[in-house]
Amino acid sequence: FNIGTNSKKALGTIYGKDENGFKVKINPEDIEFTVSNDIGYIEEGIFYSKEKIGAGAITLRKNKALANILVSVGSNGTLVEGFENLENFKFTSYPENVKGSINLSTDVKEGKNSIKLQYDFTEGDVSRASYVVFSKGDKVGLDLEGKPNKLGLWVKGDGNKGWLRGTIKDKNGNNFTLDFAKPVDFTDWKYVEANIPSKAVYPIVLERIYLVETDANKKYSGEILLDNLTAYYTISLDNIDVPAPSKLGDSKNTKTNKKLTRGELIKS
Repeated sequence: FNIGTNSKKALGTIYGKDENGFKVKINPEDIEFTVSNDIGYIEEGIFYSKEKIGAGAITLRKNKALANILVSVGSNGTLVEGFENLENFKFTSYPENVKGSINLSTDVKEGKNSIKLQYDFTEGDVSRASYVVFSKGDKVGLDLEGKPNKLGLWVKGDGNKGWLRGTIKDKNGNNFTLDFAKPVDFTDWKYVEANIPSKAVYPIVLERIYLVETDANKKYSGEILLDNLTAYYTISLDNIDVPAPSKLGDSKNTKTNKKLTRGELIKS
């Protein structure tokens, strides 16, 4: 399994099975746990990860029985958009009468520019939204390589408590909504993240990031800044060294020393 840094996960119920196929529950206190690569520790059947990003294994031992659980902690981040220019973006809104725009800003977290999303939600009695649309030529969407499990970006809020979201489209054409921040109640730079839904089929495309107000009674206008969009990928488990797990043998499955004659071979 994959787990975030400084997080915890219950290992669940653990069973043992004998050579006759009988199964019995084994209490965690009766199992010897070891964790490789200093990625965390076990207490009362719960795995606690540390600050370290990496991969390792939990090894369980009970008498001569041994099993392993491969674990990755955290994710590796890759910058996918720095918002340094407006060439690959356009603005749209919902409903159409919602006013707004996108522009570059020199108020940045990193690099030279960020994107400023301006919006006006003072009119209308329905949900209102302002969108930063990823658009390159006639193609809508930013292709995300590999299989990212979450996206993160820096946001400078305006304290108006809007809802910062995003949309992706998967290989099968299904659309999914991402939640970055609800609400945007901060006024300085803050790093926010959104998990990729487990039902999304890779490869995926990020189509837009947007601010939305779903409460028709709330009227306000403002602007937020976006910078350094990053995709995160699960740590590989391919090269983890683990002790060989135990295997059950059938004691009644034994070799025979009897030599069959030609006639017996034909009959069989």
